[in-house]
Amino acid sequence: KREAASISYESIYQYIGKEKKSGGQLYHHLRRQEKFYQPHSKSQAGRGHIRNRVSIDERSAIVDEKPRVGDWKLTWLLTKVTVRAITIVAHATSSAVSERVNGKSADIVTAATISLLESYKAVVLTITADTGKEFAYHQKMIAALDATVYFADPYSSW
Repeated sequence: KREAASISYESIYQYIGKEKKSGGQLYHHLRRQEKFYQPHSKSQAGRGHIRNRVSIDERSAIVDEKPRVGDWKLTWLLTKVTVRAITIVAHATSSAVSERVNGKSADIVTAATISLLESYKAVVLTITADTGKEFAYHQKMIAALDATVYFADPYSSW
């Protein structure tokens, strides 16, 4: 009696990738012929790596307890009808400020974030964002708001 062998899809993609490099044609049978699967990694997001980002793991535990005013969560909203908005929620009070924006570039999102939080600058201690490239200019936020910006782990925004 022969045992059935199991193989992961990752191994199959690796084999097809090596075969393609040596002139093979198997990749033509893939749904996405030219683009190979890229495994998700916590060290680098699939959309690119944000330079000088500080991981949420380095954030003080007091932020999770939500007792103090000054800790904010920054989110980017994009709906089916392409309404783009920046929403910033205060951890302690759950109050929010929001603004509709006309693009998703890092320049536009950074300017909108600074504009929204400028009047609260005295009570902005930390900002936690996801790893989207729209937050790539986080160092401008740090300079303008005198706050620390933390990033959630890629593919683990919770």
